[in-house]
Amino acid sequence: MTLEKVEVDLSRNFEEGMAYVALSRATSLEGLRVLSLSKDNQLGCNPQVREFL
Repeated sequence: MTLEKVEVDLSRNFEEGMAYVALSRATSLEGLRVLSLSKDNQLGCNPQVREFL
């Protein structure tokens, strides 16, 4: 499912891949609004993915 307008609150990002799934729903950057993203908010990455990169 994709959406023209997406508002994502990342303050409660608790699962690997959760932020990616939420952000990838937006069809454009213009239609994407990110809330609660700060330096203290850690976005996780699966260790296997990090190793692959």
